[in-house]
Amino acid sequence: MMKNFALNNFMRFWIAGLILLIIMIFGNLLLITDASPLAISDHQSAGSANRIDEIQFAWAAADVLFYAKTSMIIDLFFIGIYSLGAVCGGILLRYDERLFVRRIGALVIAAAVIFCVTDYIETIAQVIQLFSMRGSDKLAAIAAQVGPAKSIAFLTTIFGLLGIISWDKFKKKA
Repeated sequence: MMKNFALNNFMRFWIAGLILLIIMIFGNLLLITDASPLAISDHQSAGSANRIDEIQFAWAAADVLFYAKTSMIIDLFFIGIYSLGAVCGGILLRYDERLFVRRIGALVIAAAVIFCVTDYIETIAQVIQLFSMRGSDKLAAIAAQVGPAKSIAFLTTIFGLLGIISWDKFKKKA
């Protein structure tokens, strides 16, 4: 049953998640200011209320708060959709006959769960600060602290899945 769900939904959720990521990346370009040259990434890693306020006030002055809020709402959908797709991909890998592929599948599943949890923590902390237009040292620190684990977990899912997909395509051509 789990394998059928994964088989039927892997590409649907994973690709939908990647499309949302691309939308957020392009939307992020609108949030570049002197206070936030890395846009949302600066907000994620701010680490203090003062830095959050500086970024948010710069976005307000540039009249791009709507885009920042929209990006963070899209991010909440992206996290769940992408993570579910990555878990489905990992489940499919777990059914492969090759041991190393099954191990990569387990790694992808674990990384997808870690990504999901840490990115939701980070994004919810950001959303609270952005929608209240008030930075919080505690929330900014939490978002900054989970960022590295989130990034490593995300990259693990991307490279794990793309690596196996590419390897299999390459082997079929050979």
